[in-house]
Amino acid sequence: MVYKGELSVWRKAAKAAAREVGRLGPGDFFGEIGFLMKSARSATVRTESACRLFHFPARDFTGLLKKHKALDAWVKQVACKRLQKMFQP
Repeated sequence: MVYKGELSVWRKAAKAAAREVGRLGPGDFFGEIGFLMKSARSATVRTESACRLFHFPARDFTGLLKKHKALDAWVKQVACKRLQKMFQP
């Protein structure tokens, strides 16, 4: 989770150069797609300024989502929107 700073999100297609697909700032989060799908990351996140980030170990985050159903639904909604955006031409 981003507490402070700005980050850019980059995605590389099969034979194309990486392109910026988004920006993140305070209150945003990343890594949810890999976490939810139990897979490798789907994008590269780069810092664009000095940042302060919070890291949640998977076990703790799983417990948090089980305890707070609204948070669980929101994280999944954000992941779905990001996946849709990644596969748009």
